Amino acid sequence: SPSFMEELFSIYKKMVENGFYSSDKDGYINSSMYANIVSTAGNLREFGWAEKFLLKFQNKLHVSEKELYFSLANATLNIKKRNFNEALGNLSRCKSTNPFVKITIKRFQIVIYYELGYFEELDSLIDTSKHFISNDKIVTDSAKHIFSSFINMVQRMAELKSGNQKKDREFILQSLKDETQKNNATNKIWILEKLAELEKQIAFIA
Repeated sequence: SPSFMEELFSIYKKMVENGFYSSDKDGYINSSMYANIVSTAGNLREFGWAEKFLLKFQNKLHVSEKELYFSLANATLNIKKRNFNEALGNLSRCKSTNPFVKITIKRFQIVIYYELGYFEELDSLIDTSKHFISNDKIVTDSAKHIFSSFINMVQRMAELKSGNQKKDREFILQSLKDETQKNNATNKIWILEKLAELEKQIAFIA
């Protein structure tokens, strides 16, 4: 909810201002926290603050993770700013063997392809993502379940958005809305926003 997001953002700001961002004796910032701070600021459209933070704290990232998380955080911000092609450029610089990071990168790419209406690319990315999940031995079952639900959700949304799904459009849309509200879906804010857009699109076509 917005109030939770605002509360979280004010906690992050206080931590950053007072130097409480590091539990590391060398003063490094935790890399996922770095990305989360940018994401939270982006959700609240605090773009100027997020950009300053991104640049100022990139040197507080551990050298081994600096390029990856700087690029990931930039991708997050560019997605929120709807600079989708720039975000794809950021993601192309993200190299990692960590399966959790790979899932994050795929999730961002899925969002971008959907937004840009690149439905063929989206189909093949969803396909490789499904193979990735079924073959990976490290990612936990619950993380796999959350990612698969997200993939399936976007796949059905893309069929509605592209016009490939001609029948039962209102019914499918309603079941997607119910599912999103019920589940602890990843990218929930974004999905609800896209479902509201689809509702307008379907009403217009009907």
